[in-house]
Amino acid sequence: MFAIHTVSKTLQSREMQLDLAITHIKGLIDFLRKYRNTGFTSAKNTATEIAAEMDVEHKFRERHVKRKRGEEELENSPEKVFETNYFLVILDQALVSLITGFEQIQEYVWFPV
Repeated sequence: MFAIHTVSKTLQSREMQLDLAITHIKGLIDFLRKYRNTGFTSAKNTATEIAAEMDVEHKFRERHVKRKRGEEELENSPEKVFETNYFLVILDQALVSLITGFEQIQEYVWFPV
């Protein structure tokens, strides 16, 4: 969140120039791509620390799914399900939005970045 907040504040500055904006957005896209691959563990550790400070249980809830006979059973921990269905989905949506906006800006820019 800190990286996104920093870039957002910089982009809102009156003195912001288009070439600098493109550089900041490009850096944020690179950061989010790396965070997508490695960030879940650090986010989970941070959440665990916060939960401990608040004296709250830090456990992923298990969901019981009814399966039909003959369906292959997938062994997914609640943690892996959360990572796949929420964490990665949200990061992918953010990346797609940033990349789309970045490409639209680059269409109107006359200089290479």
